[in-house]
Order: sequence, then C-alpha cells, then structure tokens
Amino acid sequence: MFKDTTLLAGLFLFGLTSLYLWSLAIRRLRRDLPLLPFEPRPPVPWGLLAPLLFVGLFMSEAISVVVILGTEQMDLGVENQSAGQLSAVLLVSSTTKLLYLIAVIVWLIRIVGATWKDLGWDVCHGWSDLATGVCGFFMLVAVVFSIQAVLSFVFEYEHPILDLLEADETGHFFATAFFSAVVVAPLTEEFFFRVILQSWFENLAEKWKKWSESRDALTEPLPADGVTTTIEFDPQAETVAEAETDVIRCGAWWPIFASALPFAAMHIGQGPAPIPLFVLAIGLGYIYQRTHRILPCIVVHSLLNGTSLLAFLAGGGAG
Repeated sequence: MFKDTTLLAGLFLFGLTSLYLWSLAIRRLRRDLPLLPFEPRPPVPWGLLAPLLFVGLFMSEAISVVVILGTEQMDLGVENQSAGQLSAVLLVSSTTKLLYLIAVIVWLIRIVGATWKDLGWDVCHGWSDLATGVCGFFMLVAVVFSIQAVLSFVFEYEHPILDLLEADETGHFFATAFFSAVVVAPLTEEFFFRVILQSWFENLAEKWKKWSESRDALTEPLPADGVTTTIEFDPQAETVAEAETDVIRCGAWWPIFASALPFAAMHIGQGPAPIPLFVLAIGLGYIYQRTHRILPCIVVHSLLNGTSLLAFLAGGGAG
C-alpha cells in the first residue's frame, strides 16, 4: 500500500510539473520564440574519425568482456545469465566504457586539437545547463513514459535485466545496474551519440549547405545589364549573418534524427522500447543542437534512467 501511494504521488508530481513546463513551452512557441536560445559553434575538428570512434565504444566493450570473463560469458546471452554473472558483465563493460571515454577525450585534445567546447564542456554555463537538463527531463519523461505505457498494451516489454532485478534479494545487482544506467550510460552514450556523432553530422550538413549555395551561385543568371553589385556589411551585421547561416538556423534537422536512430536501435529486442527511446533521443539531440553542450543531455539521461529504476522499486521490484 505504501509503495502504491508513493508511486501515485510521484506520477502526480511528475505530471503536474511536466504540464506546467509544456504550457510555458507552448506559450513561447506561440510567440515565435525558441524553446532554447541557439548558441553557434565552429565545426568540430574530427571528420571521418567520428564513426570509427563511435563503433570503437562497442567493440572495446565486447572485447573487454571476452578477455576478462571469457567467451562463454558472451555465448550465454543476457537472458541466460544469473544476477552475479550479469553483474560482472555490467561492471567490466562500464569500466571499459569509462576508460575508453577518457582515452578518446585525451586523444582528441592532444592529437586532434579539440577544445573543451568542441567536446561539449563549458563550466561557465554549469548552473544553467543543470537547470536546462532538469526542465528537459520533466518535459521528456512524461512523453517517453506515456508512449511506453500506450505501447505496453500492444507489445510485451522484454528486459532480462529487470527480471534479474526482480529476483535480486541482496541488492548487489541493483547497485551495479544503477551505477551502469545512471552514471556510465549517460556519460558515455551522450558523448558518443551527441558530441561525436551528431556533431559530425552537423559538419556534413553545413558542408552540404555551402556546396549547394556555391552551386546555385554558379548557375544563377547575370542581371540584364550584365553588371553585378556588391553588398557591403558592417562587421557586426556580418557576425550576425554568420550565426544565422549556421547549420541549426538553415533548417538542417537531419543530424538529430541520424544520431537518434542508432540510439534507439541499441535497444532492439526490448519490446517497444526503441520507439519511446527514439523520441527521447530526438529531444536530447534538440537540446544538444541548441546549446552544443553535453551536460544538459547527461542530466536528462541520468535522471530518466534513475527514475525508471526507482519506479521499478516503488512498483514492487527488486525485493
């Protein structure tokens, strides 16, 4: 009874906060104001390295599990492993992800010449990014959970980890799963999906836009008198114009969807989970597209995963 009351109170609080924030968002949109101010950023210095670094995350994770735990651990499959076995897999894979993340950041800074802003970190916006992340969480959690709830009537949600959590009497597996889902996954996935992959897609979108503009300029007919005119801009106006022609302002939204697709595809096999997670990834991609900072995305991702696990506990799982 206590758990049911806590869960209902939590749902009511989440719903009320979400409705309030969405009402503010709709009010801004009706006034032709963006939900988030756009902050332009130069193209990131990594090019075709992006897909290699992205794939390297999952390859290093798989290799580390095989090397440390053996091939039989991989052959078992998630659904056939005990809580202790899966806890060891999660611990090894989480450690590998963190080490790979650190190695990639050091390599990009030292060798490629990336700055911390290129990597999505800017301490000057710390508090505002935290606030953005919290607000984004309350707005997205209602949408994601609502879609999940509707789809659960049609599709059966399958997740072996949740089954093991329900059977976990000691709480050790829950602690490992919580660390993996709330700390490691948001840090690594937001960095590689948003900063590495989506930023590279934005570079491609900007190059395509410039190529299209140059092609149109070559095919544009001369004026009837054969005289071309030159328009001069003052420095301030030119700066504004450059910001306005950024990939975000020119309407190239496909990088968001291109990075959201593999994010959702990671969860294939978990029933309808890829659908609401695709919507979540679009929201995370929009936040990153507007701010070009990773902290708000990490906050949203971490809070949503933590809420999912705590809601599972409040609903009677994990002992």
